[in-house]
Amino acid sequence: MAAFCQGGTRKVAKNVEKILFVSPEHRVGESTTKEIPEHTNEFPIRIGRGDHRRYENRSGLTLVKSATNEKNMSENNNHHIRLVVLQGSVRPGNNTAKALALLVDEVVNNARVFIEVINPTSMHLPLPGQGASEDAKRMRDTVAAADGIIFATPEYHGSFSSVTKLIIDNLGFPSVLSGKPIALLGVAAGRIGAIKALEHLRSVASHVGGIVLPGPVSVAQVNTIFDDEGNCLDEGIEKMIRGVATGLIHYIENHICPRIALEAMVRSAGVA
Repeated sequence: MAAFCQGGTRKVAKNVEKILFVSPEHRVGESTTKEIPEHTNEFPIRIGRGDHRRYENRSGLTLVKSATNEKNMSENNNHHIRLVVLQGSVRPGNNTAKALALLVDEVVNNARVFIEVINPTSMHLPLPGQGASEDAKRMRDTVAAADGIIFATPEYHGSFSSVTKLIIDNLGFPSVLSGKPIALLGVAAGRIGAIKALEHLRSVASHVGGIVLPGPVSVAQVNTIFDDEGNCLDEGIEKMIRGVATGLIHYIENHICPRIALEAMVRSAGVA
């Protein structure tokens, strides 16, 4: 575990593209030339391959896409997959963001996939009973429009983070997670990993109607898995993390897309 990942894996923190953000008055996806300040405490999502661009709304909504991805989706908007990643940590330099950067990198060049990362660090998400904020409404709309969801959470005190729970609590009732395929990624400093966090998160996500996929990924001793720049030091673990996204895409392509195509065919045939 002392060497950088080699072979079929990639060094995500190298060849970092220019990182852009969208100010709160812009909608996600509208570009600006303003760069993220160097003093920010947020760990950037670093993409190391292709012509990638990253747009970040300072309220936390992030859209990561490639030029090829954008072109193909604009030409054929009815045939794409939209994924949303929910980041369950707001700690500066958190390992959860480092892990989810790998899975974003894995799919960002897929011409049929848009992947959005919701980073709650600068968002106003009210506690239950305090009404709905504009940030919460935007987040709810983003999740509602997604074809698949990825939760990325650290394990705190034997369960998933309070940030993750607050995100879930702000996704409405009935929850917009209902009926969505959901993949789980957990990280922990301990040797047994995020097993308890993922068990609890599976229970809650299923309770609100989510379709939680088997095979959640737990990263143990995460403090030794990434260096300060976000490079993964274990090839096997990097492969598992990247597989969270590809597994979700595979499920959507093989189970969700055929059903939608069948429904469209029936409607076009005029069958009630």
